[in-house]
Amino acid sequence: ERRAGDAPRPPPRPAFDSQNATVSIDVVLQAAPASSKDFAGTWSDGLGLIRVASNGVRLLASEYPSPRKWGAVGATHATAYALSDATFRVSGAVTGELFKGATDTIRWSTGDTWRRYDDTKVRRYRYLRISINETFRQRAGRIVEVDDIEIYGGVASHEDKVPPVGLEGRELPRPFRCWATTNTEDCFKAFDKRENAPWRSADVGGWAGALAQTQVLTLDVGDGHQLAPTKLRIKCGVSARQASRSVGSFDCPRFVVLEGAVDGEDPLTGRYESIVSYRVPNEPGATPAAYGGSGLLIDVASATAWRGRPAGASCGSRASRGGR
Repeated sequence: ERRAGDAPRPPPRPAFDSQNATVSIDVVLQAAPASSKDFAGTWSDGLGLIRVASNGVRLLASEYPSPRKWGAVGATHATAYALSDATFRVSGAVTGELFKGATDTIRWSTGDTWRRYDDTKVRRYRYLRISINETFRQRAGRIVEVDDIEIYGGVASHEDKVPPVGLEGRELPRPFRCWATTNTEDCFKAFDKRENAPWRSADVGGWAGALAQTQVLTLDVGDGHQLAPTKLRIKCGVSARQASRSVGSFDCPRFVVLEGAVDGEDPLTGRYESIVSYRVPNEPGATPAAYGGSGLLIDVASATAWRGRPAGASCGSRASRGGR
């Protein structure tokens, strides 16, 4: 009720219509910065692995565990998912684009495609064994010798290797253990990191480099050193190199197979999975040059599984033993 002398009341405000209200907001869109976690990690180009690091501004990538085609590359994050100024060993500007999906991919203007490598799916082994059934002997093959073996692995760093220290005995230091088909008490000599102290198999006979009995060296790396092998290094013929200008002994391994078994398997009778096989190319009568320098290095990701034919196998119509 309005009384005399009261100030006039303002007119009532209209009710707010939330269904038809219009709000004006000035929005400026800018490209989102790249997220380093979208790019950083391990990728695969189909030939091997690639390690990528990113800070959201620059991307650095390197072929892993060893160079294959271009070695290392740098690129600039042009937008959140686009890369520019990549420094591959090709002429012209190279660009790339990240595609997010069930499996992340980076597609390059060169036609190459990288796919994210899932570390959780990497197979790691507690037991590793090297099988040798052929040497470089051209006639009677009887023994095989090995100076030292190192197996590299891991996705994060190829510096991981087993054994990390030289073995001092067949079960020393713990938790490492080893076995051999013959002369098993001396198996540690293949893993002791000492030169001129090789493991040698027993005289098992054979012909044209082919051993009559395959020789197997088995290594238990323990639960805490399980490995996803990426490289295998074998040193052999150190004493032969020092005694002459040869680069290896004719008793060095020529055909090598690396296999692995997971924790829980029996190291001697358990189920092993093939990792890589490699046959060293060699001209008849030549010393094994592959063992020169720091030894024979086999890249698991890009190793040739087979080169040539087994020792003693016939070629073409020549069926005589040891025919070429």
